[in-house]
Amino acid sequence: MRVLAALLVCCLAVGCAGEPAEVDSTPLLTTTHSATTTMQASPEATTTTSTTTASNAPRSTTTPAAPEPVHEEPLLWVRTESGLDAWADAIIQVDDQLLIVGSNGGGSPSPMAWTSPDGFTWTELDHWFASEGWLRDAAATDWGIVAVGHTGGFAVDWTTAAIWVEIDSSWRQVPNEDGLFDDMDGAWSEAFGVVSDGPLSIVGGYGVGSVDGGNITYSPTLWLTTDGVDWVRLKLSDERGTVRDVVRFQDSWVAVGSIRVGDSRYAASWKSDDGYSWVQTTEVSDESLGEMRKLATNNNTLVALGEPWIWTSEDGVAWVRYEFGEVAPFVAGFEAITVHGDIYYMAGYEGRLGLVWASRDGSDWEIVSDSDVYQDSGPQGWAIATTQTGGAGAYLLVFGPADSGLDLYSAPLP
Repeated sequence: MRVLAALLVCCLAVGCAGEPAEVDSTPLLTTTHSATTTMQASPEATTTTSTTTASNAPRSTTTPAAPEPVHEEPLLWVRTESGLDAWADAIIQVDDQLLIVGSNGGGSPSPMAWTSPDGFTWTELDHWFASEGWLRDAAATDWGIVAVGHTGGFAVDWTTAAIWVEIDSSWRQVPNEDGLFDDMDGAWSEAFGVVSDGPLSIVGGYGVGSVDGGNITYSPTLWLTTDGVDWVRLKLSDERGTVRDVVRFQDSWVAVGSIRVGDSRYAASWKSDDGYSWVQTTEVSDESLGEMRKLATNNNTLVALGEPWIWTSEDGVAWVRYEFGEVAPFVAGFEAITVHGDIYYMAGYEGRLGLVWASRDGSDWEIVSDSDVYQDSGPQGWAIATTQTGGAGAYLLVFGPADSGLDLYSAPLP
């Protein structure tokens, strides 16, 4: 049985420079924190093909007290060259192996994946995914592995959502039959995130929702399977929008993304008890302006990354939005998030400086990276995960951009 051992996040990567180094230095800490808006909603029943938008009423919040440091001692970081000339979007652990998915980058990227027994020695997966496209995320299941992303984008003027599965050590692409991923020339679709729990895997993205003459509405979309062979497609809303990530939270499923109104995006979340019937738990308002892009949970709270905001929730229904520039003033952008135990870890950048933060609740963050190790490692592009291989203790692994490909930043966790 394959076990999902790391929460995943997606990212893009661009070049930077740096040499391997090992340091022991006290991390910088951030202590400011400010919640801007709280959104509260009451879900109503809906069907598997459309969603009822719940009511939403903002309420005031108070600034919490400064938290205790997440770690008593600074993390000891090591920077090494991975040898991968690639862009990494997600890292997962499958049994005793690590798997990275992403692309080979360049002007016409192709979806690619690599495996490693230890995080330092990587081998390209012996499988041809597609001539053009990208792998955005992956997840291990009871029956194999699911990798998601898109094909096309350069040779043609559109992308098509794509899913690949590994069953019995053999990879194959899920066929685009009966409009599963849209089969219209010029119609766009894409898959961004995937989560698995037991046999059920849920993929989030967007696809054609409706066609009115020459006008196409792209709607938030899910694809579901329990065996990697038979798939169900669900449209979560008749509005324009997308699903960017999905997680298993307590006894439910939570998806996040955005709804598009005119030229503006509004953060959106949906919740389900069974994965098939969903309720939208947010509404379009000034307080929801933005997009939830990455989602993680320690099973007590939910943390969604957007830009320039972070959202937190205790139930997937009521969300608090934080101005991240006030929570962590050294950030220009953040790319990836994962969880180890109860602690969230997030990777991002400020100028040419890569940064990693830690938080217990998603609202108060401290920098746990070391500026001597992460110097000249921006401006974008991170994959982050916590792993345990070869009987060793847990490690925090962060992949960032480098002129020679990807650099690996690793630190043992207490």
